[in-house]
Amino acid sequence: MKRTSTVVLDSYRLAQYAQPLSCYICGEDNGFDWVRCRQCQAPLSLAQSTEKRRDVQLITAVGSPSCGKTTLLGVLMEMLARPGRDIQLRVCNSSSLSLQESVMVLLSQGKFPMPTPDDPKDWDWVHCELKKGRRTPVDIAIPDLSAGSLLDEWERPGRHAAVRSSLKQSSGLMLLLDAPRLAEGDRQEEFTALKTLSYLCELDGHRRRGWPGRPVAIVLTKTDQVPAATACPEQFVADMAPQFWDLCDGRLHEKRVFAVSVTPSV
Repeated sequence: MKRTSTVVLDSYRLAQYAQPLSCYICGEDNGFDWVRCRQCQAPLSLAQSTEKRRDVQLITAVGSPSCGKTTLLGVLMEMLARPGRDIQLRVCNSSSLSLQESVMVLLSQGKFPMPTPDDPKDWDWVHCELKKGRRTPVDIAIPDLSAGSLLDEWERPGRHAAVRSSLKQSSGLMLLLDAPRLAEGDRQEEFTALKTLSYLCELDGHRRRGWPGRPVAIVLTKTDQVPAATACPEQFVADMAPQFWDLCDGRLHEKRVFAVSVTPSV
């Protein structure tokens, strides 16, 4: 009897492997019980959610090195996860807490996170459930892509499949700009933003379904050092990065500018 049961269970497991799980991000086929995609390292829990007919929305944050991307994502998770809010965030698996945990622990020690490694295997992926009031919950995915990989992809499109696939699937974008660098006249910050926007519109330039019609949040970081950026964020971008702002006006139909600042505990 034991032998028969073992054969039946093994046959069932082989049947499951015969039906691979396609990654939600890049479409690569993977084993049904794998945790991450072998191609792009995205969590396969996203694919499992789509199989259950759950709505999945991918939001990607991009920016230049040391612009504060990882810190902002960790703090944003901390704010949305607090109970008693109209918008409630709940992680779908234990690994999705890694980003929030690492950022908040470091900030409590008076430190900022180290730059995100370039190897996709070391990237944090947040898979969470976002619920507003009594509405049906939506699955939200937020990857912490490395700035180095982003810059490489802007220079040589197609070089980083994980970056390209993530942006193809993204429903919205947070484009981070380092406010102190812009205030100091650092043209590299503006050129990076120009490359980002040009890349996105080349990736999918459809007026409604592509990036021109998707929501883009232009986020000025470290604004505690630049009062002008806090007072009027949109005008600050227009004054400090006029070429980029002109391109935004011409190509983006759903954009807003925000000013943020995060400081660690002393």
